[in-house]
Amino acid sequence: MHFIITFGIICSVKAAENEQLEELQSHIDCLKEESQEKEQTEDSPAHKRRKPNRKGQDAITLDPNLPVKTVIIDVPEEEKICKETGISLVQIGVETTHKLAHEPGSYSIKEIIRPK
Repeated sequence: MHFIITFGIICSVKAAENEQLEELQSHIDCLKEESQEKEQTEDSPAHKRRKPNRKGQDAITLDPNLPVKTVIIDVPEEEKICKETGISLVQIGVETTHKLAHEPGSYSIKEIIRPK
């Protein structure tokens, strides 16, 4: 009795929290029961399809004897300087892509370089 008188506010708050927790728990239980009923009533397919396991089998290897044409895609010089501080920006890497290019009568490798 002393606990209720001294900490009456705390007890009432905890009681309200317990009621909310019980309501949430009952709602969760209802949802679980509904999902179990749906699983039992759904038709399962006769078989499941497997995804192909390619692991790079479709990758094309380019002949190293083909001529290479290099294209560099870079930002303009004005954008290489920080607008706020005026300090020049530093290149942190390069992204390179190799594509097979076709011109009438010949093939070549188009190497696209993008500085970061």
